[in-house]
Amino acid sequence: MSTHAVRHWISTAQGRVVVALAVAVTTLLATGGVVALRGGAQTASTAPAARPEPMSLDTAVEWRARAAEWTAREIDAGRTVACDPSTCEELAGRGTPAGSLLRLDGPDGPGTILQSDVVIVTAQVRGTLAAQLEVLLSPEVLARFGTGASRFEVREVAPEGRAAYRARQAADVRDRRYAGHELLANRRLGVTPDVARQLSAGQVDGRLLTVIAMLSADRRLYLRSFGDAGETSGVPLRSVDIATVDGRPPPATAVTGIGRVLRDQEPRFRPAETTLATPPEGSTPVLRIRYGAPSPLGLLTP
Repeated sequence: MSTHAVRHWISTAQGRVVVALAVAVTTLLATGGVVALRGGAQTASTAPAARPEPMSLDTAVEWRARAAEWTAREIDAGRTVACDPSTCEELAGRGTPAGSLLRLDGPDGPGTILQSDVVIVTAQVRGTLAAQLEVLLSPEVLARFGTGASRFEVREVAPEGRAAYRARQAADVRDRRYAGHELLANRRLGVTPDVARQLSAGQVDGRLLTVIAMLSADRRLYLRSFGDAGETSGVPLRSVDIATVDGRPPPATAVTGIGRVLRDQEPRFRPAETTLATPPEGSTPVLRIRYGAPSPLGLLTP
């Protein structure tokens, strides 16, 4: 990227993010950038919808409860969720604001989906919308509960069509792969082999890459692991466990300070969670930074 292009990106980024964050990302992408591709909407398939498999009432209740629990915990605050009436009631009972829920029980199902960010796809939704779902939704699955045609799936909406989504996703992976390589060259970062592989492959959420670049500007970090993958391989990793800060296990004061810095960012860069956590396979607490789903595309494109 030329000096002129870097300066232009800084001027536009400052409108989206605080200055400290904009400088961190500009440093991360100082030598190159990828422009997201655009594509047209995909034509709907005429294949008949699969018939829901019979399942017991108890099984349906359990799957719905698990899907609602995951959605209430993992979907970004402020995102709109489309769901069938029973699933919407389950989400409301778990604290999801009524203004964030769109019921898929009216005649304009496709229109309702296009007003939302995420859809919980159930047997009822499949039976109503059938092949239209293949056009309106991302091919990736954020979470899945149950099996067969009666399964519950949490899917992101693709308002421009699946072909355009695929093009934007490919461009975003290239951006994330480039940013990951830049982070691996950062002498202030130490990483495990798994973390190195995931950064090199572009598997990490752009918000995490941005925040790691910012935090490592004046701290030494050791990244232990990334987590919160989706059900399918194309969903970015949304959380990071940081084992040490400046060579020591992160104390509560460091977590508090970093959490305050991140809360001061523009909403899209504010994590859902910044806390001390104990990994299942270890006893030493780590600093965990977790973002909600779905991961935004095009975040690192200048």
